[in-house]
Amino acid sequence: MSVILHIETSTDLCSVAVSQDSAIIFQTDNLKEKEGTAAKGTNHASILGVMVDEALSFTDNHAIPFDAVAVSAGPGSYTGLRIGVSMAKGVAYGRNLKLIGLPTLEVQCVPVLLVHDDLPDDALLCPMLDARRMEVYTALYTRALKTVQPIAPVVVDEHSFEEQLKEHPIYFFGNGVEKCKSIILHPNAHFLDGVPLLAKYMSPLAEKKFLREEFEDVAYWEEITEIMEWSKTNVFSTFHICWGALAGLYYHYGIPKYDVAPKIFGVYKHHVCTQNEWLFKGFDDEFYVPHSRHTEIRKEDIEKVPELTVLAESDDRAGVYAIANLTTRQFFITGHAEYDPLSLKAEYDRDMAAGLKDVEVPLNYYPDDDPTKAPIVRWRSVANLLFSNWMNYYVYQETPYELDSLFRFQDGI
Repeated sequence: MSVILHIETSTDLCSVAVSQDSAIIFQTDNLKEKEGTAAKGTNHASILGVMVDEALSFTDNHAIPFDAVAVSAGPGSYTGLRIGVSMAKGVAYGRNLKLIGLPTLEVQCVPVLLVHDDLPDDALLCPMLDARRMEVYTALYTRALKTVQPIAPVVVDEHSFEEQLKEHPIYFFGNGVEKCKSIILHPNAHFLDGVPLLAKYMSPLAEKKFLREEFEDVAYWEEITEIMEWSKTNVFSTFHICWGALAGLYYHYGIPKYDVAPKIFGVYKHHVCTQNEWLFKGFDDEFYVPHSRHTEIRKEDIEKVPELTVLAESDDRAGVYAIANLTTRQFFITGHAEYDPLSLKAEYDRDMAAGLKDVEVPLNYYPDDDPTKAPIVRWRSVANLLFSNWMNYYVYQETPYELDSLFRFQDGI
């Protein structure tokens, strides 16, 4: 049995619900039923606290204990998401509950699947959240919510989704769909109106994550996402390392991470996957980089996002090493070129001293894999080149004097 508090603030709609074993037992929102829009004069900062308090009072009065808090984690309104995540974190921390983050676009698909159960078996779902000008945040899913095209910003034109529309009927919906109706004219394109994004539709997805024990870190996620959102409009290039790379790929592009066992731990051989990319100027054909992590991202997920390019990878367990959106100059690095000679030794000694089970000697680090010997440093030149190339070619030489021109630069104006 699970009882979950659901909070949805990704759009101008604000809503809260409570589910018990997937059944909704409480819900409230600012939706105007006749118009299908948010009631005027309401804002998330002023009403979300009241809604959550009503939900908590309802469950407390009925002696129903909560197990988790689920929150829509984006994409969506930056201010709305920040308010929702802050509230979810506060409730989860204060009541010692698990925190579940749900991709907003997957939540948007739930009411379509509930209401339109007569969709063709090969139909694709395309939720759309409005962004600036002709841009929307969108993704493509099957009826089973299997990702066909991961979350990404898309500038809509007459060629959008044309390859998929040749093979499948696609159903478009969400608050970004109106701007697309006069542009996407393929006969396989279908537009659904009146699909509100509400907390009560989070229940089936949250329940699945709860059963799988897929929880977020209560302490830091909001702060990290705030920085990443800020970086979109206030810096010219970003460089994400290890956990930051995995978090950035998930936040910006919806790419999941996967647990691995044993830990990816050691110094792994890599090779460059692209030619003439400035970030790897001066690199040897093969180079070594330290890794230390319990999770991984998978190349097949990255290749589903057309904006991303795999720049370097390892044929060993370390897998994909460097990923980039070269248009927005976002770099995601899964390893630790910045490690000093004794960083891996310190981690190994710490884990051994803590009595952890199955602690493996870091790969390609000690001579003859003997921890009593001094480590061999294989990555010093790699670190110098990697960071100096990024600073020189993507920061120093390219950053405009006026950051107001950043968007014009990205749009090719």
